Amino acid sequence: MDIARLSACTFPLRERPWPEALRVIARAGYRKVDLLGRAPHLALDPAECDPAAIRAAAAGLGLEVANLGTYAGRGFATDDVAALEAELALTRRAIDVAVILGARSIRVAPGDDNPARIAQLAPWFARAALYAADQGVYMGFETHGGGISGSIAGARSLCEAVGSPYFGVLYDPCNVMGAGVDYRVALWEFREHIVHVHVKDGAVSMERGFARTMLGAGQIDYRWVCEALDRIGYSGDLALEYELPDPAPEVGLVAFLEAAQAL
Repeated sequence: MDIARLSACTFPLRERPWPEALRVIARAGYRKVDLLGRAPHLALDPAECDPAAIRAAAAGLGLEVANLGTYAGRGFATDDVAALEAELALTRRAIDVAVILGARSIRVAPGDDNPARIAQLAPWFARAALYAADQGVYMGFETHGGGISGSIAGARSLCEAVGSPYFGVLYDPCNVMGAGVDYRVALWEFREHIVHVHVKDGAVSMERGFARTMLGAGQIDYRWVCEALDRIGYSGDLALEYELPDPAPEVGLVAFLEAAQAL
């Protein structure tokens, strides 16, 4: 993997203040960072967070901000028009913060992840996508285990209903595998909609079910994943997402980066 495209998620440092999280990631050898979109790392309320200060501090450590792990869009799971407009404003604020930080993309949440709401969610995400396109920021919902995010058909249906190249899937092959879906099939089915990528590893067994592992110790063939991403023309970032409780992030982040560079 090309180190210029690799970032580190701040998730394993989620209990530490953002200045410390940035220092740990920089010392681990990364050049880019994905900020978790909740305190103490990032808040969308201007009174609680100064994005310009985060960008300056990151730059001082030789880091660029690649992606914001926000939860914008979660509030679209309602019939209350005032609440929907408020969530749209919050989503636009997340896009504005991405511009300030120089981030290519933001993570969004597909409402309450209920496929029955796709027709309701799509117009609001489409409005947000128009704004995102003007700002040059991509929005992607992560492939988790929900009714939309954990389903190839559901995820594609929402992407197609929104109908914007600035709205799509944050493809995480490990999450896909953990949800019982073939990550290779998912990549191909999402090929027109992938806007960001998470990199971690895991294994499925009869005895333990699904379990996360160190990168390279699991069942995800990341050489295949990278080659497939190249074939479909994906040129965005690859975020290493260390989530194991042991070893400590200072060690685990280094090990993940070394494993990624060896691929």
